[in-house]
Amino acid sequence: MGILTCRPPALRGLALAVLALAGGASGCGPDPAPTSLVLVTIDTLRADAVGVYGGGSAATPVIDRLAREGVLFEDAVAPMPLTRPSHFTIFTGRYPREHGVVNNQLELPEAEVTLAEVFRDAGYRTAGFSGVKLFEADSGVAQGFGDFAASERRHDPAAQVVDRALAWLEELPAGERFFLWVHLYDPHMPYAPPPEFLPTEPPPAGGVDREASWAGLKAIARRGGGDIGPAAARRIRALYDAEVASADAEVGRLLAGVGGRSGPEPVVALAADHGECFDHGYFYRHSDCLYEGALRIPLVVRAPGRLEAGRRIAGVRSRAPPMPMAAWYWTAPSPPRA
Repeated sequence: MGILTCRPPALRGLALAVLALAGGASGCGPDPAPTSLVLVTIDTLRADAVGVYGGGSAATPVIDRLAREGVLFEDAVAPMPLTRPSHFTIFTGRYPREHGVVNNQLELPEAEVTLAEVFRDAGYRTAGFSGVKLFEADSGVAQGFGDFAASERRHDPAAQVVDRALAWLEELPAGERFFLWVHLYDPHMPYAPPPEFLPTEPPPAGGVDREASWAGLKAIARRGGGDIGPAAARRIRALYDAEVASADAEVGRLLAGVGGRSGPEPVVALAADHGECFDHGYFYRHSDCLYEGALRIPLVVRAPGRLEAGRRIAGVRSRAPPMPMAAWYWTAPSPPRA
């Protein structure tokens, strides 16, 4: 597509790729078949928690099917294991040191060009719905979105976020092109899946039952002399996997609503901002964890008629110039498996 050569190089990496696949948003002339784009980001989703990435205990039929119908990137890695920096790299195609957001407190500068701004300027309807208050409008994430809503509390369940997105889709005129971003905060700590997704195994006595929170973990550790024990550890991972399954089901509900619209089938891109650490003596955290569990993430793109279905791509590269190892972002093979 000509979009790759005539688009100013403000966007690259995933941002440029999905822009090219959607077409018609380059400002460089009409695209023969422009379509809409749905971008789903799932917070704290490590790659090996997804079935198609080898997650043995995972129940992620929706993401697995999306991968079979699209392209799966085996070695996608996050630029930083933090929500704002990673998402702003997704939106701008620039490394955190370039867009300037290197922690969860900084705002995205208005001078940065985002995917939403490019689609908006090309005449697309744009909307973003986030499940976490961290992405309130003054974070800069709302740049380019005609409609935007983030949680007014610390976070909202995935079902509520998808409800908002589906309500927005229902109001769109038939055939209108759109760019829709949906961010699901689950499975971030606390791991508290909906009742219907709770593990079937009974919880350990005196341990974790329906929710794993930092307060609960500290209480167990105090009783155990600093150790939570293997039974509680297994339960905590089971609750995390249950939240992954719940988020997967909500992605399915979202895609069913998207698929019910008239017009060309939208491009769908699904990724995580980072993973979660459950090994190497580092557990239930990600912000300062540099093990693969926190850095290796799922990345799947489905573009019917534009990408070969079922393809798996290893050793992901982008059009970005060489960068230091500390500035990785979907541009280099995954880090050595620890």
